Amino acid sequence: MIARPSNNNNSVRSAVINSLRHYYLFEYPLTAEEIYGSLPFTCSFSTFLVVLEDLDTEAKIYKYDGYYSLDPEVRKLVVRRKVAYN
Repeated sequence: MIARPSNNNNSVRSAVINSLRHYYLFEYPLTAEEIYGSLPFTCSFSTFLVVLEDLDTEAKIYKYDGYYSLDPEVRKLVVRRKVAYN
């Protein structure tokens, strides 16, 4: 039997992509907590983390040092964010 994402997971996936899409315009990577806080609905943090990891594994999003982005060059964005805001 093939495991299929639940409707809830599909909603979470869409919401994560939409949040990252908004910040992608500003070349601003987000932490998991920032993405979770921007969801337009509530879901468990554990469900959210599973979806986030799945999206990363599928190369739908990119992760570097705890930050996520739609940009494959997320490392550069993270370095710039850390320099600018720390």
